[in-house]
Amino acid sequence: MLNISEIAYNISILFSPPEYNIRDGRIADNWGGTSMCELEVNHIKPEDVSSEEMNYYGGALTFLGAKENLFYLYYIVSSIKTNSQYNLDELLSNVENHLEEYLELLNTNKSHFKVVISHIYENFFSEEENKDVYSFPNIKQYIHS
Repeated sequence: MLNISEIAYNISILFSPPEYNIRDGRIADNWGGTSMCELEVNHIKPEDVSSEEMNYYGGALTFLGAKENLFYLYYIVSSIKTNSQYNLDELLSNVENHLEEYLELLNTNKSHFKVVISHIYENFFSEEENKDVYSFPNIKQYIHS
């Protein structure tokens, strides 16, 4: 049986390389400006993503689509294991607002996605301060269906 990281990797690799990366997300956030985008990234495979890059481009996932967020899924799950829990709210917000798109993209991997998103959801809500701010009703319904 695969562990959660392996399941996330198997999903992420399906969307490799991403059409747009976190640097592109930051450029979109800056209305096309590159002044805050000095760090180059070259993400071909999920394991190419580093903590340095994700920290430098914090918030960039919000400006990427479902395919790109699925590519970064492996990094996000890995960050939970190291207690850094990189921007779980960004991913969960994106999934919450575009759940149907994620499920269409995943086609035959929906059950694996449910396992991974459940893991992320549970870890996010293990932080007490998140319980009062976020709810994600679409995800909650999805993982409990």
